[in-house]
Amino acid sequence: MHVERTTPRKVLRPVAVVVVLVVVVAALAFVGWKVWSAPEGKAQREASLEAASQAYNDGKFAEAEQMASDVLVSNPGSIEAKKLLAMTLAAQGKNEEAIAVFSEVVGADPKDHESFYRMAVLERLIGRTADAITHFEKAVSLKKDRAYADELARTYVQVGRYEDAIEQWQTVVADGALDEAQKAQVYAAMASAYEGLRNYENARAMLKEALHLTPNDEQLKARLAALEGSR
Repeated sequence: MHVERTTPRKVLRPVAVVVVLVVVVAALAFVGWKVWSAPEGKAQREASLEAASQAYNDGKFAEAEQMASDVLVSNPGSIEAKKLLAMTLAAQGKNEEAIAVFSEVVGADPKDHESFYRMAVLERLIGRTADAITHFEKAVSLKKDRAYADELARTYVQVGRYEDAIEQWQTVVADGALDEAQKAQVYAAMASAYEGLRNYENARAMLKEALHLTPNDEQLKARLAALEGSR
C-alpha cells in the first residue's frame, strides 16, 4: 500500500522566539539611540530641557520634575537636566532626593560651586549640619562669593565655631559690595558671634558699627544698651 509522505512543518521553538524578540528589541533600542544621537535628537532634548526650565520658572514644579526626568531617560548623562531635576525636587520639599541628585551633579563636575552651595543649603535645612559645612566650604574654595561666605559663617555659628564665623564675615565686609543696611546686618551677626566667645568688648564695637550705619534701628540700640549695662 502506497503511503504519501508529507514534508513536516517547521515549528518555531520558544527559544527561537525569544532570540528573535531580543534581536528586535535591540534593533529598536539602537534605532532610538541613533535618533537621539542625531542632531535633530539633540535639538529635541534641548527643547525639552528648555520647556522643563520654563515650567520650573512658572512654578509648575511637578511638571518640571517629570519633564526633566524624561530628558534623563533619553540622555542619562545630562548634567543640566540633573541640576534642574534637583531644583524641582527641592522646590517641592523633596530634600533628600534633591541632595542625592546634586551629589551626582558635583560628582560629575567637582568644580560646580553653585551645586555645592545649593546642596549645602538643603543639608542644613534637614539637620545635616556637618555635611552642610563641608559643602559650603567647598563652594567658598571654588568661588569667593559673599553669599557663600555668609551662609558658611551662619552655619559655623550653629555649631559654636564663632571664630571661624567671624573670619568669614570679615571677608564679606571686605568684599565692598554691600549696601549700608546689609553691612549693618553683618556687623550685628558678628556681634552675636563675639558674644558667643564672651568677648563683649568686640561685641559692643560691632553693634556700634552697625548703629553707625543704621542709627534708627531700635533693636540694635536695645542690644547695645544691654551690653553696656552688663559692664
